[in-house]
Amino acid sequence: MQPRSKEARRQKFLWTLTCWAAAALIATVAFGAMVVSDAWTLLQAVFAAGFVFLVTGAVFLLLFNRDLPPPKIQAQAAATPRAVHPEPAPEPTGASEPAPAPDAAQTPAASAPADPKEDLQRIRGIGPKLAMVLVEKGVGGVAQIAGWRDEDVAWCDENLEGLKGRASRDDWVAQARELVAADSAGTTPAGGDAARNG
Repeated sequence: MQPRSKEARRQKFLWTLTCWAAAALIATVAFGAMVVSDAWTLLQAVFAAGFVFLVTGAVFLLLFNRDLPPPKIQAQAAATPRAVHPEPAPEPTGASEPAPAPDAAQTPAASAPADPKEDLQRIRGIGPKLAMVLVEKGVGGVAQIAGWRDEDVAWCDENLEGLKGRASRDDWVAQARELVAADSAGTTPAGGDAARNG
């Protein structure tokens, strides 16, 4: 069983609090009714209202305080970023039109390293350790990152332990698209941590 997220724990707490608050309201009304009628003494009314509070709260918890199914967003976040085709870039206002970034299948195999860890290190901000983490999370290389959409970047920002926000802060997608374009053109851009680390 997966541990509950912070949001799920907060919802559970709020439902529990609501159930007990409703039970307290019912017990207060019952106490007032017992005090107004002359059939109950004050002490009897207090004990009876306490009993009503406990029983009503327990019944409400059993009936209403169940785990809700996770929203679809959380279910999708459990999956690793998928290899997606980049959306076409908006047309520039200048006279020349840049070539669109190629798909992973169109990238020449000889231009990119065979090892996905070395390939990922071509992006600035990705060193050997981070590349290993990304490969373990299912990221296959620069061409895959070049095809990421906003939700893939958000997944990466949320799921990289100790590196929250790194993918968007270092703009991995733009870097990856530049690398893929340079690979298809046969040029070598200045670049990533692998070049700096030697």
